[in-house]
Amino acid sequence: MSVAIKAPTDHSTSLALLLSISPLYFLVQSRAKLGLDGLHIALLQVLLMVVLRFLLSFDPRRARQSSASGTTSAPTVAPDAASPALSTETKRSETRKKRKFTRTPPPVAETLFSAETLDRVAYNFLLCTAPNYTTYLPTPPPTSTSYPSSASLSAWKLLYEAEGLEVRAHPSTKALYSIALVYPDVPLRRLYATLIDVETRKQWDGMCSGVEPLADISVSGRRGSCSWLGMKGMALVKAKDMVLLSVVGRLPPNKNDDALRIFCATSSFDHPLCPPKQEYNRMILNVSGFLVEEHGDGGSKISQITDLSGLGSWIPSSVFSLITQTMIPKSLAKLVVAVPPISAEIPITSEGPVSFKQFQSDLLQLSKQLQHKGETSPPSADNLKLQALSLTADEVETDDDGRSLEDRLTDPNPTSSAAIAALLARHLALTGGELVLQLAAHNLTHKTLVSLLEDPDPELPLDTTTAILPREKVGLIVKTLTAAADDAGAELSISHNPFDEAGRLAAAVTPDGQTFVPSCVNDEAVEARWRGRALRLLVRRRPESASDIQESRVAVVGNVDAGKSSLLGVLTKGRLDDGRGRARVSLFRHKHEIESGRTSSVGMELLGFSAKGVVVLPESHVTLADKSAATDPVQGSTTRKQQLSWEEISSKSAKIVSFADLAGHERYLKTTLFGLTATSPDFVLLIVGGNAGLIGMSKEHLSVALALSVPVVCVITKVDMTPPNILEQTVKQLAKVLRSPGCRKQPVKDVGMACELAANFVTSKQVQVAPAQELWTNADPPLVFRACPIFLCSNVTGEGLGLVRTFLNVVPPAAGGRYPVDEPLHFSISDVFSVPFVGTVVSGVILAGKVAVGDNVLLGPDSLGAYVVTAIKSIQRKRVNVLHAEAGQSVSYALKRVRRAGVRKGQVILAKTDVHPTAVRRFEGQVLVLYHNTTISKSYQAMLHCGSVRQTVQIDSIIEKPSIRTGDRATVQFSFIKHSEHISLGDRFLFREGRTRALGLVTRLIT
Repeated sequence: MSVAIKAPTDHSTSLALLLSISPLYFLVQSRAKLGLDGLHIALLQVLLMVVLRFLLSFDPRRARQSSASGTTSAPTVAPDAASPALSTETKRSETRKKRKFTRTPPPVAETLFSAETLDRVAYNFLLCTAPNYTTYLPTPPPTSTSYPSSASLSAWKLLYEAEGLEVRAHPSTKALYSIALVYPDVPLRRLYATLIDVETRKQWDGMCSGVEPLADISVSGRRGSCSWLGMKGMALVKAKDMVLLSVVGRLPPNKNDDALRIFCATSSFDHPLCPPKQEYNRMILNVSGFLVEEHGDGGSKISQITDLSGLGSWIPSSVFSLITQTMIPKSLAKLVVAVPPISAEIPITSEGPVSFKQFQSDLLQLSKQLQHKGETSPPSADNLKLQALSLTADEVETDDDGRSLEDRLTDPNPTSSAAIAALLARHLALTGGELVLQLAAHNLTHKTLVSLLEDPDPELPLDTTTAILPREKVGLIVKTLTAAADDAGAELSISHNPFDEAGRLAAAVTPDGQTFVPSCVNDEAVEARWRGRALRLLVRRRPESASDIQESRVAVVGNVDAGKSSLLGVLTKGRLDDGRGRARVSLFRHKHEIESGRTSSVGMELLGFSAKGVVVLPESHVTLADKSAATDPVQGSTTRKQQLSWEEISSKSAKIVSFADLAGHERYLKTTLFGLTATSPDFVLLIVGGNAGLIGMSKEHLSVALALSVPVVCVITKVDMTPPNILEQTVKQLAKVLRSPGCRKQPVKDVGMACELAANFVTSKQVQVAPAQELWTNADPPLVFRACPIFLCSNVTGEGLGLVRTFLNVVPPAAGGRYPVDEPLHFSISDVFSVPFVGTVVSGVILAGKVAVGDNVLLGPDSLGAYVVTAIKSIQRKRVNVLHAEAGQSVSYALKRVRRAGVRKGQVILAKTDVHPTAVRRFEGQVLVLYHNTTISKSYQAMLHCGSVRQTVQIDSIIEKPSIRTGDRATVQFSFIKHSEHISLGDRFLFREGRTRALGLVTRLIT
């Protein structure tokens, strides 16, 4: 028996949907076994419906007719009563064509950005969200049938409701939805500023594939913008794009409340400069946008209006529900943390909006109360001066010289020279062996000896007309101070001389050959503040052994392929790069790193400076062609390829800069975080490729550095291959990010101010010397505490490398106030080795106390939480044997009677005292959630980084809260999963899991 299939009617889509229910029921019943979720079920239903609709629409007569027309050309016959099927099909085809073009076409190009066009977009949006406010438009457009029906948001049909989330559908317009989300702790202005910044759209909108601003609009008091937006495709849905015309405005206050309400109405637009692209289907939006209003005390609420009809009329409503209830709310949840610590201020308490910087200040004050070893206040400059002047009778006789400081230095006598030498010796002992003297009009006329230590006031105007220090006087002063420094066991060198031959302050400060970027990074106030205005002399003590060498630890971070390893290779090895990675090869530790050209481990490199400030490099290396420095201390002109060992660098250096070359690939993020926390860097060197900008992991590394309160220095590389316009965009982008409220750094694009920046740079980490209420209020903190130098350099031509070396030479170590020497020994193990004929060797940083060869110490905790007694067999610093070491130094110990298997990273070596240490399995801390896509509750597990400790922890309880989410601050109790660790009160920690990031401080130990 044969069954004839009748030609489909206009209800083929509905019939296909009904026929797809039967297999859909089977999929729903078996989805647990098949591993399918709601999105897969919806996409399979769409696929089944499309196939069934095609089968139902298949007509054998049309197929035969089309095949016949391909072989013979039949004349066109008008449909009549004798061919009813053909007539019906023709009518149906015409009906589909008419239905396809019933949508209102976008505005034509002749009416670009007119006041009437902008009013039409705003009227269209307000009519379906807040119709009461349409009367406030300057010239309401005439009524049109293309507008949606009038209905306030409260009258829309409620589809889904959860905590802080509402999904509604327009009562009459199909595929028009409203997704409302409440941010109880996010101020309205911050939320609005993030929404209108189209450059950050791709970071928080998971459906966005690209965005490009086209124009900013301001017509007769009306404001808006025009931009191109690309949307990702889905199964059976091709990627779509649109040109959006956005109009922003502020609604008048209601009679019931004075809440602030801001709207942004958008609609698709036909822009002549942005035609449809081949890889996209052009999408048409009738009405879209968002309405932001104040909610509660310091919170805000967003209502996003989304028109999904442009995706396709054949898509079932279940797919629309899936998009509006999962995908769009998830994107909105990521909105306020598009760049977690770099975006606007994150409120973190229920008492009111508190910034991320306020949380950092609270951690600082709490660390002081807990007397944490890493938060010891350094001595102030005035105290150092008074201590340096407290000379005993054995050191120098009474200074009765009443002449000015200038006369003492240009025409010295034995008594004055002895007093100066004693002053330098005492100050070098207080500051760790390094001193910077500044001589100019601010102190040369003074008659007191303490004026030698005074710095010029950066707020005073620059005087470029008065002759202050002619060249001959500079020579006499340097000669006198060199002799005094030699008597104090130190060397003196000129770091910077801003005066010309006649002694006047030079008008220009840009070195010859320095890349000039016409950007707005340095305004007049910034350049005047950071410009050198005094003769700067560096006094550095000659070390007697490797124990006396000064050390600065620098963590080098940045995105993959930014040039981190190449820059370190050029700085430390003395050879320029060939543009193909020759300079980085000697830094790699593994074979796969050489093959891929990417760092995957924590590599350590040294850069030494002599007591005179000369870079320690092999004498046989090629001289670096540094065009940015007038004089280059690198000597030699041959081409033999030699390398200095760490022992040779240490023997010739008075100061060593230890670089930690960290990985830039996202795959090795845990290794990078370990390097940032375990090596205790003085500051971070953020490498940014000039041709790529601040992208990828660069933002992640910057956010971690800010969370750990580590100062940041930016270096833009590849300036030789980057076009000027691209380099200008990179500098402006970097300056914008650094100036953002979450970062609050003042970018200074260096133009010869390396010495001035370096002298005041590390003090930005020691902000506790100033009152906290002055630094963390809404007013801008002093510029000295938030400077971020930006250097432009090339590893191939050598341009700009002189300024980087000058900065590294002059920047003072930050160990003076961070690591107490008088406390019991506390050594953190960051790496473990097994050396033949030596035994077990551990390396790390001494956080407190002193140690000597032969001392009995405690090592632990082990897997059972116990500490074992061992002895220090030998000590090495930079691979040089030393007899003792003190806090702030990175050293290596050879241990007695300890097997390699019994030592791991994260353990500590402590002094053997009467109080036995206790390992910690559970602890409590103050936590700020920087980003999490949902909520964090009890039993949540994540990886914790606390110094050299890296272990999975579990949340046991959240005090006074059932759960926490992005921006929340809470007291949380943690427990280690595997074994106990040694942590201290006041230790800062990060915990992460996937893209989840949180910052905290240990406040209580629960053993």
